[in-house]
Amino acid sequence: MLFKNNLLTSEDFNDKVSGLNNQYSCWSKDIKTAKDGLSEGKNLICIVSTSYPKGNSFVRDYVYVGFHTDLESFFSIDFNDYYAAYFLFIPTESLKKDDINDIILDIQNIHSKHKINELEIKLIE
Repeated sequence: MLFKNNLLTSEDFNDKVSGLNNQYSCWSKDIKTAKDGLSEGKNLICIVSTSYPKGNSFVRDYVYVGFHTDLESFFSIDFNDYYAAYFLFIPTESLKKDDINDIILDIQNIHSKHKINELEIKLIE
């Protein structure tokens, strides 16, 4: 994936996504930055997160997680109803279909354990 025409690598990971069993390193961009600066993303687990205040901190809430073969298919989804704050991207170039779906389900499982809102998911068919 490119960010402002520069290739992103694992050294550029700037966030982690929590699943029930694991954490996954990822690239995180606010929505405007992602849509303005990202291109050529292929075969990604794409996550949409919001955050809300709880006590003296903010809690991250995932509202969507799914596999996309390209950024265009992900960016075409309307997330306006979610008040989305960040897009997170996990590269999958070295993973098998079952491994990708396991990551998506792991993220769904922690969401189901701790969150009230429904999480929309998209597995590989």
